[in-house]
Amino acid sequence: MDADFDWVADTGATSHMTSHRHWIRNYASLCIPVKLADNSIIYSAGMGTVVFNPVVNGKKVRSVELTRVLHVPQLRNNLLACLYLTRHKGFDIHIGRTHMDFKRNGQILFQAPILSNNSAQLNGVTVPIEESANRISTLPLDLNLWHRRFAHHSYADVKKMIQEGLVTGLVLDNQQQPDPICEPCLAGKMHSNPFPSSPSHSLQPLELIHTDLHGPLPVASREGYHYWITFIDDCTRFRAIMMLKKKSDAFNAFRLYKAYAENQLGCKIKSMQDDKGGEYMSTAFIKFTDDCGIFRRHTTRNRPQMNGVAERANRTISDDVTAMITESRLPPSFWSYCLAAHVHVWNRLPTAPLPHTTPFEAWHKKKPDVSHLRVWGCTAYVYVQKDQRKSLQPHMEKCVFLGYPSGYKGWTFFNPTTKKIIISERAEFDERYFPGLSTGPVAKVDLNPPGQLPLPQMANLPDLPDEPPVVIPPGPTPPPSQPPSPSPSPPHSPAPSPPQSPSPPPAPAPPPAAPEPRRSTRVSRPPGEWWKVTHKVHEPGDDDGDDGYEEVQFAGLAAGADPRTYKQAMKGDDRHLWQEATQDEYNALNGNETWEVVDLPPGKKAIGSGWVFKIKFKADGTIERYKARIVAKGYSQRPGIDYTEVFAPTFRPATLRLILALAAIEDMHLRSVDVTSAFPNGDLEEEIYMLQPEGFHQGGPNKVLRLRKSLYGLKQAARQWNKKLHAALVEMGFKRIEADRSVYIYSNGVVKIIVPIYVDDITFASKSNAAIDKAVKELCTRFKCRDLGSTKFLLGVGIGQDKDKKLITLHQHSYGTWYCLIQDNGS
Repeated sequence: MDADFDWVADTGATSHMTSHRHWIRNYASLCIPVKLADNSIIYSAGMGTVVFNPVVNGKKVRSVELTRVLHVPQLRNNLLACLYLTRHKGFDIHIGRTHMDFKRNGQILFQAPILSNNSAQLNGVTVPIEESANRISTLPLDLNLWHRRFAHHSYADVKKMIQEGLVTGLVLDNQQQPDPICEPCLAGKMHSNPFPSSPSHSLQPLELIHTDLHGPLPVASREGYHYWITFIDDCTRFRAIMMLKKKSDAFNAFRLYKAYAENQLGCKIKSMQDDKGGEYMSTAFIKFTDDCGIFRRHTTRNRPQMNGVAERANRTISDDVTAMITESRLPPSFWSYCLAAHVHVWNRLPTAPLPHTTPFEAWHKKKPDVSHLRVWGCTAYVYVQKDQRKSLQPHMEKCVFLGYPSGYKGWTFFNPTTKKIIISERAEFDERYFPGLSTGPVAKVDLNPPGQLPLPQMANLPDLPDEPPVVIPPGPTPPPSQPPSPSPSPPHSPAPSPPQSPSPPPAPAPPPAAPEPRRSTRVSRPPGEWWKVTHKVHEPGDDDGDDGYEEVQFAGLAAGADPRTYKQAMKGDDRHLWQEATQDEYNALNGNETWEVVDLPPGKKAIGSGWVFKIKFKADGTIERYKARIVAKGYSQRPGIDYTEVFAPTFRPATLRLILALAAIEDMHLRSVDVTSAFPNGDLEEEIYMLQPEGFHQGGPNKVLRLRKSLYGLKQAARQWNKKLHAALVEMGFKRIEADRSVYIYSNGVVKIIVPIYVDDITFASKSNAAIDKAVKELCTRFKCRDLGSTKFLLGVGIGQDKDKKLITLHQHSYGTWYCLIQDNGS
């Protein structure tokens, strides 16, 4: 168990409390004092509800919802207020030798084993908020926090960014004045007089590129880098930096930068300024620039100020990175990740030559979004995918925030326990704490090579939503939530469509990933600041135990109880139910002649197969059935070979509302029909082979399935099913309307039936119940169907019909999770 995620049963607490903002739903700001056992006072930041999945006697039971949970950022434990439950909510608590039972009306709702330190911790896991969890901040969004998020950039520039609207996502919800002293800044930024400013700068991008190599560093990075090289466009001041293992890699780094920059901006590099170091004066380097018509400018001996832009950038980077590593308490060998994060941030900050914009905007022609920025090196609780954790294990793992990966929507983290690098888009950040790896005094950070100025940095190229991301690390970047190779890569912003700067490294790069086919050109808008929406909070009073609802509210089984793999399904306590479900699915498809077992012909490729498991619930939250489905891994299908067209019509929400309005006005009956295993009814026109599903292999190892009918997961599956259903409805006398090709109408002058279709969900609307009965009966002779009776639920929307009042109401009470509010009887 992890104390950061456990709930401690506290008989002295007056309210439930937690420091985890990402657990709290229906959040509302609320600042009240909280007195601790040592008589010290801390303050809450808000209040809301928390969903908890308990385990009683080793078995999962229904989820409970704790309301009025205080969010106390400085609290180190999660506290469950026992007295509050007994005094106001009718709970009885039985304390035994080994555990505590929390009962109501004789039923145990949750348990807390008593540990060796005499504390009792609840059995189970807390359900985090999944939507927008990455937007939550554990600290007030004030100038102090943004100063640290912006790599310890000046307060004046942060204020300017807010006043002039230079970026999006920069929100202040606290006007507290910044601290007069920032210790990490003092540790990293005390230096001598500055370089003189350049008298002028270029008017067009790539007219002049400043470059400088920094190193060797006294400490190698975790990937073995000893140098980095900086490239700065004089016009936009946009920085790109690549790390090198040896100085001779500088030439290859410039070639990569040239290709990237010219491809992004559509113009050529005209001139370059350097310090005439040996790495810039190789025969190959000089010949390459001469062949490209690039004019070379060099500084004179012992006059680094003549290359002031790059030299000044190197010193600034070194100062900032020193401050960041000092604050994080990480070893200096993490400088590569810190540099990557620093350049990602720096390109989103105003500079002296561009006081009213940012290098990012000047380069990409759009304002950067900074809502994804976090304090480098802070504590992060990273979401663990369901297929990567065991039952009852925490949903989060404690990591260190390392930066912004290129090519992914998310962040980079380091897990100190497993020593692995993780990329994930879901995490909660605690920007108050820096776990680091040091327990004693912080090691002295020295990023300056002997006798040289502070070094330059490794750059990230901002995310490019409209272009394939340029990722040129020396090794392959890992997939999200998998341990990638330690080499940091240019950061990728998790916020919606912020462009990102690439950071090409010295090694030859793999070709850029091809753009996704059929990519939408729709402009992506960032989500609203949901955490700033205030909700009315009930103030506790003397009659707090009689507020109309229970504090503890029951829900359906925990979301996430569904197995992700066949092996998971066959290992659980309910494996016999999953075995029955998988056997039923296999028998149904086999009996439907969906496939035949054959040898894979020479030259043919078989696509993969898999299982999808789902527990189906009734409207009251009880389990209806265990459902298993065999699916094809259609992502490996080849266009033009394994499929051609994939479109299948589905009705628009406006169409549904119109039909329901007509049903209310015309006093129509509504009936729902679900086609069982709809897609396998569609006939395949292509020759497709599929690997046999896990647990059901027939014949030798080379035997595969030749698909005769469509299957879930195939790209053309929905289209083939729709064609089959369309033919059946036309034979029954229905006609498809042109306004919405998923709606059919039957009319014989006396009876009219309207049928909207959404894949395999079919709804009948008619004034004649007998006509609906006849149509449903005929449809069920053509397909295996389930008559669900009067329509109560359609596509996540609850439907209530009052025929006396000619009224139809829509609701989404079950949105996300089924909640069953229990009326308080005052006990």
